[in-house]
Amino acid sequence: MSRLPLQLSLVPLLPVTLAFVCGIALHLIFGSVWIIGACALAAVILALLRNYHGAAVAAAIWLGATDSYIMVAREADPTLVDRELYCSGDVVSVREGDNSLSMTIELDRVSADSMLYEPVGRTLTQIVVPSVTPDVAPGDYITLKCVMEPVRVMTDLPDELDPASFLIKKHVFLHAIVGTQDIVEVKKGKGLISWLYGIRRHMTTSIYRSQLSSGAKEFLNTVIVGDDSGMTDDKRITFASAGLSHVLALSGLHVGLIAMVVSLGQSPGCGDSDNRSAVALCGNKRF
Repeated sequence: MSRLPLQLSLVPLLPVTLAFVCGIALHLIFGSVWIIGACALAAVILALLRNYHGAAVAAAIWLGATDSYIMVAREADPTLVDRELYCSGDVVSVREGDNSLSMTIELDRVSADSMLYEPVGRTLTQIVVPSVTPDVAPGDYITLKCVMEPVRVMTDLPDELDPASFLIKKHVFLHAIVGTQDIVEVKKGKGLISWLYGIRRHMTTSIYRSQLSSGAKEFLNTVIVGDDSGMTDDKRITFASAGLSHVLALSGLHVGLIAMVVSLGQSPGCGDSDNRSAVALCGNKRF
């Protein structure tokens, strides 16, 4: 049986996607900013030479290396440990307990006297407040006073689970416990990230205000919005026991479904607004 040749016109994003992944791999292997500069220079030179395909591939490699440089968290700076500091940063996630509030903050500046702030690299920190106040949401910008400590894994048995190991896997290397009196300011963040978090909160509010059952609300909020804070441990165990825990995470299945709906909406048969509305409605019901 003869093999059919692969036509790149059928998969136009495949070379760019592979180049993006190669850029991430190059930065993780070499860990140098020179890789980023070299890829950007190569993309510019190829574009000037009118080699637009090569420029697109070089730009994708540059984007991958840049994304890896920005997103990979650094080890905790020793100068931030065991010192009373004023810290400011974006709230990444919030989990509410019965009598406590746990947040992950991406610090961007610190100060010893709340006057002269110094910038810090991308540093994820877990902050625990033994209270359900103040009202903090992902995307907010918070300033607080705390004494941070390094996250340490302490286990006595080989297979023993420790929450610290989960934090380290999430690149959270510092943690602190603060009181409500140590929270100086909480304000709404600015920029694209804060705007996206606002849309996410609006979607969550719409789901929980619907007439669905509580279990359906939790499931839809986890799958559609990506917020699993309302999912109980019992339901997580049930999904894991059934081998369906991957459904609760964003995967190629969800991206493929979204791409399918968008493609149908842009197809020639969906030229008029009524057909596109019908496709969007079907997509919403499918999700």
